[in-house]
Amino acid sequence: MSNKIAIIGLGYVGLPLAISLSKHFMVMGIDHSKGRIYDLKKNFDINKEIDSYQIKKSKIQFIYNREIKKFAADTYIVTVPTPVNHLNKPNIKNLISACQFIGKHIKKKNLVIIESTIAPETTEKICLSIISKVSGISKDKINICFSPERINPGDKNIKIKNIVKIVSGNKITSKMRALKIYKKINKKVVTAENIRSAELAKIIENSQRDINISFMNEIYKICDIYKLDYRHILELCSTKWNFINFKPGLVGGHCVPVDPYYLIESLKKKNYSSRLLKISRNTNESFIKYITKKIYNVIKKFKNKKILYCGINFKQNVSDKRNSKYYSIYLNLKKKYNCDLFLDTKLFLKNIN
Repeated sequence: MSNKIAIIGLGYVGLPLAISLSKHFMVMGIDHSKGRIYDLKKNFDINKEIDSYQIKKSKIQFIYNREIKKFAADTYIVTVPTPVNHLNKPNIKNLISACQFIGKHIKKKNLVIIESTIAPETTEKICLSIISKVSGISKDKINICFSPERINPGDKNIKIKNIVKIVSGNKITSKMRALKIYKKINKKVVTAENIRSAELAKIIENSQRDINISFMNEIYKICDIYKLDYRHILELCSTKWNFINFKPGLVGGHCVPVDPYYLIESLKKKNYSSRLLKISRNTNESFIKYITKKIYNVIKKFKNKKILYCGINFKQNVSDKRNSKYYSIYLNLKKKYNCDLFLDTKLFLKNIN
C-alpha cells in the first residue's frame, strides 16, 4: 500500500480529496499559489468548502511547489484545473506543469493518478510521455491511472464517500493499487476497461447535461414566442412517466460548459465534427444574451433607479465567479446597456414571465 500521497492542486477538487485521504494516509498538499498555501497553513479555505477544524485536524503538510528542492512520495494525484482559453480551446498548461513536477521526483515503483478532466488519450499520450521524458524512466515502467473527479462544489449533501469512483490504469497492478486507495474513502469504486474509456466517460457525463439544458433553453424561447409560461409547460410534460426533468438555465462553472470543448477539439484530430455538441454549446452561450436583453426590457421602464444585483458566482453556495454566466449578465447590462445596476438576476429569472 502507498502510504505517502502527494495531491497536486488544492482547489475545489484537491483540498476535499486531501482531507479525505489524510484520514488513512500521510498526505502532502502541493499548489503553485503561494497565497493558497499560506491560507491553508493558517487552516483557512477561501473557497469555504472545508472548515478550519477539518484542515487543522487533517495534519496535511501544505507545500508551495517552487520551494520544493527534494521531494518523495509513493503516489502522486493530479487535481489541477483544465479550463479552456478565450477561443474555447483546451488549456492544459497546469496539467503539463504538474506532470513535469512529477517527472522530476518520481521513482519506478511510484503511482501516478490523473483526476483532472481531459480528452481521451491525454493520459497516455501526453501525461505519460512528459513524465517519462523528464524522469528518464521508460513508459512501460511507469504506473499511471486516470480516475475522473466528480466533486460538486457547494454541495453539502453529496460527500466524497458517496460518490461512485471510476478507476482505470495502464496496467492491472496500477489499477489495483489505485483501487485500494480509493476504497478507503469511496463506498463504491468501479473499474474501466482502459484509460481512454474513463477519460471519455467523464466528458460525456457533463456533455449530456449541456445538451439537455440547451434543449430546455430552446423550449424557454419557444414558450416566449407563444406567450406561454415555460414552467407550466414543463409541469405538464413531467406528468409523463419517462419525461426527463431538466430545466432552462445559465450553464456556468468549470465542468459542464468546458468539458464538451475538450471532446470537440479531440474529435477534430480524428477528422470528425460533432454538430450536436457545437449546437448545444452555442445555444447555451447565446442564452446569456437572450436573458440579458429580457432583463433589460424589464428594467428600462424604470428611470433613475438603482437596482440591487445579488449573487455573481456561477452557482449558489460557491464563492467563485470564474465562468459565471450571472456575472456575464451583470457585465453585459453594465457595459452594453449602461445600467446603474445592482440586480438579483436569479430573482428576475423566476419572475420574468
